Amino acid sequence: MKSEGAALVARNAAYHNTAYDVLGVCAFAGFSVTLDEFTNMLNDVTGLDMKASDLETVSRRVLTLERLFNFMCGFTAEDDWLPSRFFREPIVVEGRATVCPETEFRAMRAEYYESLGWDERGLPRATTIEDLGLDAILETSEFERMAGVAIAGRGRGRREGNA
Repeated sequence: MKSEGAALVARNAAYHNTAYDVLGVCAFAGFSVTLDEFTNMLNDVTGLDMKASDLETVSRRVLTLERLFNFMCGFTAEDDWLPSRFFREPIVVEGRATVCPETEFRAMRAEYYESLGWDERGLPRATTIEDLGLDAILETSEFERMAGVAIAGRGRGRREGNA
């Protein structure tokens, strides 16, 4: 019934669901086992010394890589859209008929992109790629060549120490 904060709720859910995917655990376990507990189990099994925030960073990397891959396959921000019936066919929520206002959904999408470090096209910014260390996998200029687009915020170059 309200859009305020919805983008951040969606982002946090994406982080958690991606962490579950990376760990290979059932997403339904998230209803009873926290990321902190999963991190403790991971540390016990592997001898690592990770924190839940480290799993969030892994999730951010995975989501960003997925986005880059999808963009190179031709997906755009227009694919991050609801079917038109969501904007015109009301549903009853708490006894009130409502539709998803298209302008609010557009604003939520923009806020979601921003929270992930992506530009208005839904494309990860160069600074996001670099901050996540993904430039060690593929230089920004190489991605731009493959995708046929320019990435916003380009110019810092590769981070020191990356081959």
